[in-house]
Amino acid sequence: MTALRAARPNSEYPLIGFAVVELARGRPEEAVRLLQSQALPAFPDSSDVKSFIGLALHLSGRRQESRDLLHQVQADRGATAEATALAGAVIGLT
Repeated sequence: MTALRAARPNSEYPLIGFAVVELARGRPEEAVRLLQSQALPAFPDSSDVKSFIGLALHLSGRRQESRDLLHQVQADRGATAEATALAGAVIGLT
C-alpha cells in the first residue's frame, strides 16, 4: 500500500482501490475502517471517498448510516458525477 500511495500521494484513488479490494474479499467493515481512518482525514472534501464509505457501510449492514452519508453526497454541488452516480445506485438498493 505504501508504494502505491507514494506513486500518487495527492490522490485518494489508491486508498479507494485498497478499500475495493477489502469489499471484494467480503470485508466491508475493514473497507469502512480504511476509508474513515486514512482516506477521509487526508481528503475530507472528497465526494468519491464519501460515496465509497457509503457503499462499504451499506455492505456491512449499516444501512441508515450509509443512506445519511450518501444523501449528503447527492446534495453536494461539488460532488463528482461518479460519486453522485454511486450514491444514487446504492440508495436505490435500500
